Amino acid sequence: MMAGQREFENAHRLMDASDGGEQLAAAAIAMKRAADLGHPGAANNYGALLQYGRGAVEDLAQARAYYQQAADAGLPAGLFNLGFMWLHGYGGAQDLIRARDLFEQARQCPSLIPHATAMVNSRKPFCCVDS
Repeated sequence: MMAGQREFENAHRLMDASDGGEQLAAAAIAMKRAADLGHPGAANNYGALLQYGRGAVEDLAQARAYYQQAADAGLPAGLFNLGFMWLHGYGGAQDLIRARDLFEQARQCPSLIPHATAMVNSRKPFCCVDS
């Protein structure tokens, strides 16, 4: 079993049952615990919770760090999300070349191909991505 798998599944159960507030905060704590145990999906999900301030205080630098953890494990969604952070300079420096490289890597996942391809093929300097 993957490290943190039980905690990851528990976090998802809590999120599914959540109507926000304390329940969502408990789900975020469980997701962080799974991420800290090394679960790549949990790292990506906790990064998103931090990025958008859902169940946790918004912290873009920490969101970037958790996306990095997911990307380091080769998780395509983590690669894409980390690319997005580099693209916009969220949580740290902006680096369009690094962002493009991460989007290229994320294109290996069929479900991300349209999004990542749009980023790679953009004729503009990576803007208007938020739509």
